[in-house]
Amino acid sequence: MKDDKKRTNPAALRRGTEEQPRDAAPETGMPPDETELRRLLQELRDHQAILERKLAERTSDLDLYRNYLWTFLNNLPMLAWL
Repeated sequence: MKDDKKRTNPAALRRGTEEQPRDAAPETGMPPDETELRRLLQELRDHQAILERKLAERTSDLDLYRNYLWTFLNNLPMLAWL
């Protein structure tokens, strides 16, 4: 008859630890609760918003410097003749 018990890793038994489920929190071995998941998702959204804002700022700075460079290069021949 097939054994329905949970199989454990023999090496983990020798170390005195058992493998944790993939969705388990590392410190407790228990699945995270919904409140913790919501907090983590909000924190992730906040970090994403910060990164998107930084990307937009750096892109606008890059566009500004590119326009300065093109203006300088387009007027360079004129400046060389003066």
